[in-house]
Amino acid sequence: MTALLLPRRSAHLLADEWEKIRCWNQDTPDKDTAIIREWENAVAAHVAVPAAAAVNSGRSGMTQILKHIGITSGDEVIVPAYTLKDLIPLIQELGATVVPADANPATFNVTGETVAARITERTKAVIILHTFGAPAPMQEILAVTKPADIPVIEDCAHALGATLCGNQVGSFGYAAFFSFEMTKPINTYGGGMVVSRDTTLIDAIRAEEEQKPFDLSGVMQKTKATQREMFLMRTGLALPLLLMMTGGKTKALISAAYRQSQHVPAASVRYSPVQARLGLEKLAGLDARLQYRQELAAAYTNTLPDGVQLQSTLKDALPTWYFCTALLPTPAAPIRTKLLLHGIDAAIKDEIADDCGALLERSDCPAAHHIFEHTIALPMSDVYRIQDVQRVTKVLRRYF
Repeated sequence: MTALLLPRRSAHLLADEWEKIRCWNQDTPDKDTAIIREWENAVAAHVAVPAAAAVNSGRSGMTQILKHIGITSGDEVIVPAYTLKDLIPLIQELGATVVPADANPATFNVTGETVAARITERTKAVIILHTFGAPAPMQEILAVTKPADIPVIEDCAHALGATLCGNQVGSFGYAAFFSFEMTKPINTYGGGMVVSRDTTLIDAIRAEEEQKPFDLSGVMQKTKATQREMFLMRTGLALPLLLMMTGGKTKALISAAYRQSQHVPAASVRYSPVQARLGLEKLAGLDARLQYRQELAAAYTNTLPDGVQLQSTLKDALPTWYFCTALLPTPAAPIRTKLLLHGIDAAIKDEIADDCGALLERSDCPAAHHIFEHTIALPMSDVYRIQDVQRVTKVLRRYF
């Protein structure tokens, strides 16, 4: 039976996840701190770096890295022009100027050339996003940053498990941060991880995090939000809400309500043993899940209509396909509406990432602007079948 609504994404869940969380929550979770160190060591081993530190969000991890390397007033930090806009104020709060580097129009990632064009004597750090889990060209980026001794920070929020030339992303730069939000490659209902070869950075973050109290209210709120979202999608009740997202004022209202349901933990709260337990169980199956996503992406590539191109990946790269994004020959907004009318949920514009070049009032990031307007995130989930992909591409072929 064909589902009434095919969601753009879904959270990865263990078979008995809700019950496990409930039991762990009752089992004095603040006493089992050793499990956090076990989880840190497991991620460090997976990425092949000496050490890792659990934090309560990827954004918090980024901020702590920047503070440790001494980012301050008068400094410049280069970021991708096509990334999450929420990172901008976090850098600006440190007094630094945010400088956007344009994207490759096919891979959506920055390049060595676009980064080099932004380096000045005031550049104190470069943040590289592995966009939607597709590895950025780290060798060419490092080739332009190393001579100037500029630390490169890898934003691996989408990318745990992705590799470049056989090496895990997060192992190339000075440091990297990962996110474990609900739809990320590993879902622990929030939280993140910083990895680095600089053990003084990791020790400093651990010392700071260990002073914070545990508070599982945010985790429990996120589990309930996930259950609600799954129910709305499964029953098709989400369809009217998604159609409202295609409007102007109604989109703002729905987006605000959704963000409110996605609890953001206070920076004063520590990553919990409950989350670490989830992470350890899910890491064991990560490689198999990512391999299946490769198969779904290949099915998209083989059946998409002419003129619709999936995000390109580097020759020696294996992405996570966190989002399955395609560049359209026309603006994406009308096509998203057409897909919804066929029961297919897809994302566009700031539902995927932001045109940070425009937000920073720069007119010299044309590729990022084009990607922002023309990219659509098609349904991608570990639970989908090849037939689900074919359902999407069949509808797209009606319009292209």
